[in-house]
Amino acid sequence: MSHNDVVGLHAEYERWVKRTKGLIIPKGATLFDLFCAEQFLKPHVLLSDQDIIAGLIGKSRDGGVDCFYFLLDGSLVEENTDISAQAEQSVHLVMMQTKEGSGFSANSIEKFATFTDDLLDLSKTPDTRVRTNG
Repeated sequence: MSHNDVVGLHAEYERWVKRTKGLIIPKGATLFDLFCAEQFLKPHVLLSDQDIIAGLIGKSRDGGVDCFYFLLDGSLVEENTDISAQAEQSVHLVMMQTKEGSGFSANSIEKFATFTDDLLDLSKTPDTRVRTNG
């Protein structure tokens, strides 16, 4: 990003923080996680603040994933969502790792890569999945 883009993004983030004052987010998550998730998901699906907050999962042993959303035909799939066995459905799995600093460490990227490889390996069961430390 150019310096001007960074300045503009910081200004937008500061305006957003003032506008969303009072939102309660889960322990381990940050307002920046919420901001990033909201900005990224805007073009894909309209979600309420509570829907976006529900996808904030950043904490220790999270595999480097700060936000996680499962979308089916443009709608958020939640724990109690009834999924029919239709032949054609559009599925999007949105996983995000957010950083407020100037970049990602190799360790952060490796944890995220390990998590996604493990998650998408259909031969694994919950008992055989990799356990990560962050």
